[in-house]
Amino acid sequence: MRTFARVALLIEPVGGHWRITRVIPAIVPIVAMAFWGWVPAQATLRSRPARTHLIIGVSTHIFATKGAWGERLDAIQALGATSFRVDAQWRYVERQAGHMTIPVRWDRIIRAADRVGIRPLIILDYGNPFYGDSQKPTATATVAAFVRYVKFVTRQLRGRVLGYEIWNEWEGTAGHTRPGTPANYMRIVKQVAPVIRKNDPKALILGGAVTSRGIRGDFLSRLMKLGLLHYVDGVSIHPYIHCRHDSTVKAWGDWLTSVEQRLSRIVGTRVPLYITEIGWPTSIGKCGVSESQQAARASGVIRVSRSLPFVRGVWWYDLVDDGSNPFNREDRFGLLRSDLKPKPAYTAFKAAVAGTASVSLTSNHR
Repeated sequence: MRTFARVALLIEPVGGHWRITRVIPAIVPIVAMAFWGWVPAQATLRSRPARTHLIIGVSTHIFATKGAWGERLDAIQALGATSFRVDAQWRYVERQAGHMTIPVRWDRIIRAADRVGIRPLIILDYGNPFYGDSQKPTATATVAAFVRYVKFVTRQLRGRVLGYEIWNEWEGTAGHTRPGTPANYMRIVKQVAPVIRKNDPKALILGGAVTSRGIRGDFLSRLMKLGLLHYVDGVSIHPYIHCRHDSTVKAWGDWLTSVEQRLSRIVGTRVPLYITEIGWPTSIGKCGVSESQQAARASGVIRVSRSLPFVRGVWWYDLVDDGSNPFNREDRFGLLRSDLKPKPAYTAFKAAVAGTASVSLTSNHR
């Protein structure tokens, strides 16, 4: 007889409705399920072996950036990174309703990257103008259309990518969409994770892609309580701290540790975290750092990530500055400037990946 551990929930009729009236420590036989609720033992979570190596990569917009992509790929290879994270936006796969193709540019980049041992982490994201007014897929018909897109992409890219991340920052407005709820996100995860597992069984599946605000608030915790780890291989987060008073790497590592401890208490086991975005901008003004400080933090991120066994992968955001406005934070996260010339952070990151980092992590630059 199969049993379920930890607690039993006594459900009794109260005022004409069934309600939980008592929580009783117990080992509950499954045959009692008509009268009892249960919490499955944590052994029901997917088995996750200990980390054997840290995945090190960079976030890019290489699929969407106009012009030559070869120099960007060369820069990734020279860094020693083994992965790049990139949006495979739904709107560019399904440009005509019901007709899907992988853009030629994407295919060429993936093939070229594979030849030099670099695998993309594909973000399955953002709305499509043919469904739900380009918003997040929440209505039944839009969810079904999104699942078809995921099914197509994962069949086409089977065996060619490192893995897939389900959406990007669901709780925010990324992709010009309205904020979403944990419940709606889990509805998507529950439908697309099995599709990915079937179509590309060796691929990594990540869920969450949660912002700093969602980590500090209750969004991430609610995902864990709703069973995210039952469907994905790891939880992805974007733990930016560049606008905090203490934005040092030490503070960042301490926060990561506290986050993982909080999540592990919720699910009862260690939680594999994938840092799919982290960076400090070299912008002028609030939240910006100097180029030397960015270099120290780039090196420190690798060092700290290696020291934390629950961190399975880290992708620096961004490979290239998105623009040249020194006062715009979003323009200045890159390891490379917009003309592809390296910042000090590029050299520091490369040295850290190779294990030869020599950047001094002083109290001013940690």
